[in-house]
Amino acid sequence: MEKKLQLQTNIKFINILGHLWIWFFLTIFTLGTALYFYPYYFFKFAINKTYFVTNDGIEKKLVCELSVLSKIGYILMWIIITLLTVGIGYPFYLYKVWSYCIKKTRIIDDTYTPLN
Repeated sequence: MEKKLQLQTNIKFINILGHLWIWFFLTIFTLGTALYFYPYYFFKFAINKTYFVTNDGIEKKLVCELSVLSKIGYILMWIIITLLTVGIGYPFYLYKVWSYCIKKTRIIDDTYTPLN
């Protein structure tokens, strides 16, 4: 029998609202600089609230283990590219961020309990 995996998410409206408010105020407070960090946390937020369910009912959670601080140089480079291209580079930046987040994502079994 073929094993099928079904993607499901447990994002609640209140979680989305809180996430949006935080980033709205960070964007205003940092005069827009936070918009270069937002995609990382947006994708991580969505990935970490997503899981697979097998035919057997076993849940396998997705976990995005990214470190944005390690990407500061990368973010600064894309800020410069976006400024030089008058904003045209930003959509390309979003695709690169998505690719990075997917590379840093792994699947864990729900039955697995970490020691720490």
